[in-house]
Amino acid sequence: MQTHTFQQRVDQILAGSAALLAIAIVILNSSQLPDSFHQKMFLGRPLILLLTLTIFLTLIVVSRWMTNLNVRQRRWILGTIISASLLIQLWSAFTIFGDNIYDGMDIRIQAINMLHGSRTWIAYFHNLAENNVPVTILQFIIFKIAHLFHINQWVFINLVMFAWADLGFLALYKVVKHYASSTIATLTLLISAGYFPFYAFALFYYTDGLAYVFPLLAIWLSIRLLQAKTPRSISLNAISLGILLAAGFWIKGNNIVTVIAIIWILMTAKRPLRTKITLSLTILICAGLAYSTTPTLKQHFGYTQPSTKKMPVLTWTMMGLNSATKGATNQQDTHLIQAQPTYTKKQKLVNTIIRQRLTKMGPVGLAKQFIFKTNLMWGYGPLDATDLFQQVQHYDAWYSYLFGSQKRLLNTWLAALYSVMWLGFVVECWRLITQRKPFTLFTRFSLLMFLGIYTFHIFFWEVEARYSLIVLPLIIGLAAAGLTDIATEPVITLTPKRQSQLRWTVLGVLTICAFLGLKTSWSFTRPAALNQPVVQQEKGYGTLVIHPGQTVTQVINLPASANALRIQSTNQIINKPASLKILFKSHTGLQRLTWSAKDHAWQKLHHFSSGKQTLVINNPTGSTRKLTVLKSGQYRSLPQVRSLKPATQQVSLQFSFVKIINRPIIHKVTLLLLVASLYAWSILICLRYRFPDYIL
Repeated sequence: MQTHTFQQRVDQILAGSAALLAIAIVILNSSQLPDSFHQKMFLGRPLILLLTLTIFLTLIVVSRWMTNLNVRQRRWILGTIISASLLIQLWSAFTIFGDNIYDGMDIRIQAINMLHGSRTWIAYFHNLAENNVPVTILQFIIFKIAHLFHINQWVFINLVMFAWADLGFLALYKVVKHYASSTIATLTLLISAGYFPFYAFALFYYTDGLAYVFPLLAIWLSIRLLQAKTPRSISLNAISLGILLAAGFWIKGNNIVTVIAIIWILMTAKRPLRTKITLSLTILICAGLAYSTTPTLKQHFGYTQPSTKKMPVLTWTMMGLNSATKGATNQQDTHLIQAQPTYTKKQKLVNTIIRQRLTKMGPVGLAKQFIFKTNLMWGYGPLDATDLFQQVQHYDAWYSYLFGSQKRLLNTWLAALYSVMWLGFVVECWRLITQRKPFTLFTRFSLLMFLGIYTFHIFFWEVEARYSLIVLPLIIGLAAAGLTDIATEPVITLTPKRQSQLRWTVLGVLTICAFLGLKTSWSFTRPAALNQPVVQQEKGYGTLVIHPGQTVTQVINLPASANALRIQSTNQIINKPASLKILFKSHTGLQRLTWSAKDHAWQKLHHFSSGKQTLVINNPTGSTRKLTVLKSGQYRSLPQVRSLKPATQQVSLQFSFVKIINRPIIHKVTLLLLVASLYAWSILICLRYRFPDYIL
């Protein structure tokens, strides 16, 4: 009895801590405070709040409606959600071939080189990113399979990533349905289907799009393990779970939290102590044995990291304590450490810098740093997903519209839906704290994952918004339960007078949000210069040496017209790049681009017709000049770009052709209709369903 009471108290502490953090996340996301990493592009903040309340109320109504449906009708709803999501996935898989311009392209360059027979790894994996070797090997295997069956490799990798994500959500659906109900499970899929980052991280191959599925499969396998009756079934599930945990940790290091959470829930399951210990040890041994094979696997694919290049693990802790970047990933810190000649000196410098930063910040400064890191990682609803589209190999016309001039609209939707997830999560935590609902293994696992990932990154690691993706499906599962609870039974009991006061308060908040949302967003109805990308290659990897008197050319095929060109030179160039002449061929002859010392780029406003455009780079000086380019080996970063001539490998300038248009982000009539629709629908829900009387 004492053990059970102790476990209840621990669970309540977990739920209480998670609820407080979730409330902070809602506040940070709704306020959209600036951080050191994002250019936050939204409509007015009050409009985000109005949209949040509207979605919140709508999902409550939908949940209440679904609880009154029969089994057949719920299956139709489920089928509709799945079909719509699959159509979006298939359409996206065949129309968007992407690689984000950061680590994702380094991975793709290496995978393509390996596909052409090379086993030499580019410097990126030795100097900075040994942790990205596993996903690179996996991408190479995917490309190899595509080539064996003569399938377009870009379509195939998209389909594989979407299938992997669907497998995870299938596991989530089964777990939520097992512990809650089919209504809650269906609502979980509905919310997930409307959250764009799940699609984006499948289209842009990187660790995050793979990592978040492992916890979902792990909790599903854990339930199967605990339900297994025969020794064969128990052994099979335990071994599978151990291998899965090892694979998850190999793909992304923060999945160590998944390992801890799984062992925790197994040890708190209602089983004999000896059985729980045996299962836990079996899983850990299998995971350890599976993980011990990974160095051999890396060597098989030609990767061996020189000891002088190895980065100390605490380098990422050091970055997390950088007050200048608010704990975000930064190249300055990594370059500083990598410049040390030996691993011992690297480690010594890392330890010294950590001590200096802790001493300089003190307790108050450290607390502020943790708040800044929380805002950066957890306070940005789009999770960097709309920022991934800085470079794609192929896209449809809607892409440049939605992710160029209309990015604010999509970000506003994502911020609102993100807040709704956490609000529903808070409600569920409240019901767990007040003991109105029992703790299940899924509930406990989800809370442990959230608190574990939060603690890992905020206190011990560096942060980016995308790191929170790993727990969001679990949060959505609990949020769906919280929203359904509101729809079906009281949360708290109030007198009729208090109910009336609360109803008018909600109506008043909606009115204020509608008015302020319209007022703060009205500036977006004025014409403004908006950029829509046409073709761009913004990755810099290496430099091109241009000798005295030498001329090199690059041909770019524009799929649509553009009216601005920008060529970047981002490296720290020791000799003056401004002395280079960069020109383009037009119907009137050669025209020269203008050098901007402030932007470290050549720029030109001009009407560029669709079709072939030729860029000419000439060095008229008597000494060599250097220019930042992308040297990508066998990988052709964009099909529209022909390699620089006379280079012998794939070489591309850092450039962007954009179409600058002068028009409102949102038209006045559209904004009025949007605000009026949200306001009217929210009021209708409050009056028609007597909200909040009904839920109180």
